[in-house]
Amino acid sequence: MRSWLTANLPLKLLSLAVAAGIWLWVTGEEKLEFSFPAPLILQSLPESMALATPAPDQVMVRLRAPEELLKRLAAGDIDARLDLTGLGAGGHQIPVSPDRVRVPFGAEVIKVSPEMVWLVVEPRVSREVPVEPRVEGQLPPGFVLGKVEVRPARVAVEGPEGAVGGLRSASTERVPLDGHREPFAARVNALVGNPLLRVLADDPVTVSVQVVPARDYNGRGGRN
Repeated sequence: MRSWLTANLPLKLLSLAVAAGIWLWVTGEEKLEFSFPAPLILQSLPESMALATPAPDQVMVRLRAPEELLKRLAAGDIDARLDLTGLGAGGHQIPVSPDRVRVPFGAEVIKVSPEMVWLVVEPRVSREVPVEPRVEGQLPPGFVLGKVEVRPARVAVEGPEGAVGGLRSASTERVPLDGHREPFAARVNALVGNPLLRVLADDPVTVSVQVVPARDYNGRGGRN
C-alpha cells in the first residue's frame, strides 16, 4: 500500500496542486447567470421503433459560470442528451434534468426549459409507394409536353407506422422544362415531404420527359 502511495509522488502532488488551483480560480471568480440554446440529442431509440411526432431541436439551458467562461462559450460546448433505450410504443414524458446537459468545466446548470419533453413512439415499418414526377416550367413556343415516366415507378419508404400508412405517394425533386425542345431524362431524388419518413432507395430515380413539336402532338402523350 505504501509503495502505491509514494510511487510518482512528485507528479501526484503536482497534479493535486494544479487541480486545487483550478478549483480556487473557478470558485473565487464572480459568477454570472445566462441562458443559452442547446441542441437536444436523442440517443439509443430501439431500431424497431420510430418517433411519430417531431422532437424539439433544442432546449434553453440557464448556466451559472465565471464571466470569462461565459464569454468563451461557443456552439458545440453545450448539449442535452436523452437516452431512449428500451422505449416502447406510446406516449412518453422524458425529463430533461440538469444532469443530462453537457457543459464545460466550471459551469453549473441552474435550469433547463422545457423540463419535460413529450415523445410519441410507434413501430418502425416500411412499404412501397408510387413516385409522382414533379415537372414544372415553360416550354418554348411551338412545343408541348408529352408522356412523362419515372423509373423505378415505386420506392420504399420507412418511418412510424401511422405516417407510413397514411402516405399515398412520393414525389420527385423539381424537373425544369424551361428551354427544352426535344425529349430528355433527369436523375433526381424521390421525396416524401415528412421529416419523420425517409426514402430507403440509395439511388436517384430517372424521369423521362417527352417534348414534342405541337404540330406533331396527337393528344395522347406522343407523336402522330
